[in-house]
Amino acid sequence: SSSSSPPHDVTVAGGKKKGTNQKNAKTEEEDKEEGGCTTNQGRRGVAARGGLLFLALLALSQKCLERNFAWSSQLELWRAAWLVNPTNPHVAQNLGINLSLNGEIDLAIQIMNATRSLPEEDRVDNDEIYPTLSMCYRAKGRLEEALEVVGEGFDRVVAREEAHARGVKIWYMHEVAENVQKANLEKARLLASQATVLKAIDLKEAAIAMIKAVKLGHTDALVMRLATDLENDATKSITSLNPNHPYL
Repeated sequence: SSSSSPPHDVTVAGGKKKGTNQKNAKTEEEDKEEGGCTTNQGRRGVAARGGLLFLALLALSQKCLERNFAWSSQLELWRAAWLVNPTNPHVAQNLGINLSLNGEIDLAIQIMNATRSLPEEDRVDNDEIYPTLSMCYRAKGRLEEALEVVGEGFDRVVAREEAHARGVKIWYMHEVAENVQKANLEKARLLASQATVLKAIDLKEAAIAMIKAVKLGHTDALVMRLATDLENDATKSITSLNPNHPYL
C-alpha cells in the first residue's frame, strides 16, 4: 500500500489526543492568560497613579479654598500676611486698622505696640502706626496713652526732618532726601488724631490742633473725616449749651 503521512493528532491511551495543534492551542491560551495578567496589573497601576493624582489635586483645591477664604475680607487678608511677616510695621498697621473696625481693639493695640519695641533698624516705615494706635487707645478710653503715642510719632517725624536738614541718614529713613509732602501728611494725621483725643478733654485745644491738621493735610481723606467728626461733635456740644449761639 502507498505510504501516507501520520495523522496530525494521534490517539493515546485513555482516548486523549495529543498533537501539535493541541500544544499550540495550549500555548496560545497560556499567552492570553499571561497577557491578561500583565494588562490587569497595568490597569491597577494606572488606577493607583490616578488615585494619587486625585488626592494631590484634592489637597491643592483645599489649599486654594483656604487661601480664598483667608482673602475673602481685608481682615483675613492682613491677618494671613501678618502670620507670615509679624515684624513688618506696614502689615501690623493694616491688620490693626481692620481689627479695630471689627471691634478687636485690644488685639489691634497689642499687635501695633509690638512694632514699637522692635530694634530701631527694623522699624522703617512704621510712622503710620502712631495715628492708628492713638485712635485705638482713645476708643478704649486710655486718653493719656493715646496722647503719649502721638508725641512719640511727632518725635520720629521731627528727628527725620532734622536729619534731612543736616543731610544725614538715620535708622528709619530709606533715603536722605525725604519727601517733605509725606512729612507734612504724617504731621497732619498725628495732629488730627491728637485733636480727636483732646475733644474729650479740652474742646478748644482740640479745635486748635485740628485747624493745624487741616492746613497740612487738607487733601487727605482721613484728616478731613476726623475734622468733620470734630466739627459735628463741637456743634452738638455748643447746641446743648446754647441753642441760639451765633455760630450755629
